[in-house]
Amino acid sequence: MEHERRRWTGAAALCLAALGTAVDGAAAVDPGAEARRVLAQGYELPAALTIALGRKTVTTVRRHPERPDVTREQSRPTISGTFEANGDRISFEVIRGARMPRWERPERVDPRYELDVCFRDGEGRPFLAQVGGEDPLDPTCDLEREEDPVGYVGDLGASFTAEERAASIDTAAAAIAALRGLEFKRRFGEEHAALIGAAALLDGAESMLAADCAAPEVVCEDEEEGAPLTTTSHDDRWQHAIAVWSGPIGSHGFYVPGLVGTHGATLGARRDPRNQRISAAWARCNHGKCPYAAGMQLQCGFLSGASRPYHVHEEYCTTSYAAFSGAVSRGHNCNDDVTMQYRAVRLNRHAPSGWGSGYPCDDRLTHNYTDRCW
Repeated sequence: MEHERRRWTGAAALCLAALGTAVDGAAAVDPGAEARRVLAQGYELPAALTIALGRKTVTTVRRHPERPDVTREQSRPTISGTFEANGDRISFEVIRGARMPRWERPERVDPRYELDVCFRDGEGRPFLAQVGGEDPLDPTCDLEREEDPVGYVGDLGASFTAEERAASIDTAAAAIAALRGLEFKRRFGEEHAALIGAAALLDGAESMLAADCAAPEVVCEDEEEGAPLTTTSHDDRWQHAIAVWSGPIGSHGFYVPGLVGTHGATLGARRDPRNQRISAAWARCNHGKCPYAAGMQLQCGFLSGASRPYHVHEEYCTTSYAAFSGAVSRGHNCNDDVTMQYRAVRLNRHAPSGWGSGYPCDDRLTHNYTDRCW
């Protein structure tokens, strides 16, 4: 299978119009009427919530080791909205990506599509993200690419206060609860499940940041170990965590435990030193089930010392996607992505130049099982 790397190029005018904004002279659309295109019959939106159906254009790059890359634009369906509570406003969006590889769906009830989810604060800054593949359909919701903001060194490198981010997290949790009380039309059922699944993302992040360092599956870094791996700055007081999850693969009833391998996914989090709460959380589903999906189990995790910079590090393979990780054809699979993602957080640094196209992403070796933490 060939890997797709995507870049966001625009947003559908319909979504903005549904939120009451005129786009290129278009009249505002009734939010209630727009929501009825998404909601199942008999459901109405609460006053604090808006939902809009739209499309987003992404640029996909199909990579192949022996042929030139093929770039094309594709239009993807989206469901977006806003939620307000206690004077705070957040926005959310779910984008339907490519069809999930068949061997990543052991049961027919498993999701059919790779889905990206993004929650942003009132200033448009992302703080919760789920990526269905390993790189986001909308790169503006890539927390790894969010470099340290300029001009905020006095506030530990962040462009938001601790109170602002805490309000956004609480508002997102309230939005997810409101979405859980609704039902989407059957054709949008996977998008609905992905949006309310953000609650599991938050819970998983909380659990990892509160992990017991005495547990055998948890690797912890003390302050002395962490300091040499970070930049020398008074801003280095953030804490990072990453958890590795794994589950079965196979094709609709043909899975035999221990015969094929495992699917790997990761969940990451950052703790704000100003109030000891979650500052950001993200999941990489790596073309298959997300960490908190049915059938996935927590395998192990890493918790840094409180000596990290604001910026988080994640990396992923840029070679083509290959089910058996290069044993048959050159490329990478989900477990190679897990290795890359874990290393970046564990070592607190960007991958060396070209790492995404080198080991373990194009090493001609099978990698059918998810790595343990170290």
